[in-house]
Order: sequence, then structure tokens, then C-alpha cells
Amino acid sequence: MSKFIDCLLQLSNLRTLEILGASSGVLVSTTLKQKRATFPSIRTLRIAPVCHHFIESCPNVEDVTFTARLNMDASATIQSHGIGLKRIAGVDVYNPWGLDGELVNKSSGLTKS
Repeated sequence: MSKFIDCLLQLSNLRTLEILGASSGVLVSTTLKQKRATFPSIRTLRIAPVCHHFIESCPNVEDVTFTARLNMDASATIQSHGIGLKRIAGVDVYNPWGLDGELVNKSSGLTKS
């Protein structure tokens, strides 16, 4: 994961990042934090929920699509770091555990897809 993050950091004009899976969310989180990685050019993420820590590292992200059902950690990341999001899409994004749109209410202006 460390080499992958190093490679991404070299891509200063990267607008879209798609990560369909990772072996460990803890590894993703630890690596991003150790490297203090930020990706200000990324506007669109298509990620597995285990990679939700990328939302924190992409301060200008506007569009997030999840490739699988959200877990509690991914939901918490959206609620705490998803202020600038304009669109969230994916599998059970708006009702992961019967929350009845809680994610929509916490971040105004989001659109369902």
C-alpha cells in the first residue's frame, strides 16, 4: 500500500480515483496517515467501503461511489468529512442499516444516484 500511495502522490492532476478493493482498511488508514497524504486534485472517488479513508485525504472530493454495502466506519467518515460532497452513490448508501436517509439529512445538498 505504501508504494501505491507514493505513486498517487506523484500524480498532481489526478481527478478520479477508482479502488475496487483493498486487503485491509487499517492498512489504508495507517499508510495515508503516516504519509500525511492529501490529494487536493481528486474530485471523484469510486471506492470499496474499506477504502473510505480516502475521503478524508481528498479535501475537494465532490462525488463518491461505493462499490459495496457501507459499513459503520464508512458511514461515520461520510458524516464527519463529507461536507463538500455533492453526490454519493452505490450499494445501500442511503439505507445501510435502516437509517432512513440519515446521511442525506447530515449533509445538505446531496443527491441520490
